[in-house]
Amino acid sequence: MTFRVLSPADDEIAEATTWYSQDQQSPQSAERFLEEVETAYKAIRRDPNRYPKRSHGFREWPLRKYPFRVLYTIEPDEIIVSSVKHNDRDSGYLERLKYGT
Repeated sequence: MTFRVLSPADDEIAEATTWYSQDQQSPQSAERFLEEVETAYKAIRRDPNRYPKRSHGFREWPLRKYPFRVLYTIEPDEIIVSSVKHNDRDSGYLERLKYGT
């Protein structure tokens, strides 16, 4: 099964990394955030069905030390990461993400 990260998820990761590194003035925190995202990706590859489908058909894998969730879907031959969403993002975000608006 292939694993693909969509550009909106990459953009969210870049935004969060910038925030942790500049606004928090902590490059170490930014590095740890990236490490935790990679750890989540590896775990999703190993056990994609661990979390059930939730809002709008996405599965949500929570990061342990950061207030983010990896939103993904499982297709017949591919796992697709659509977002790395901050927990405080508004509820309409999932609707826009699902329909690409």
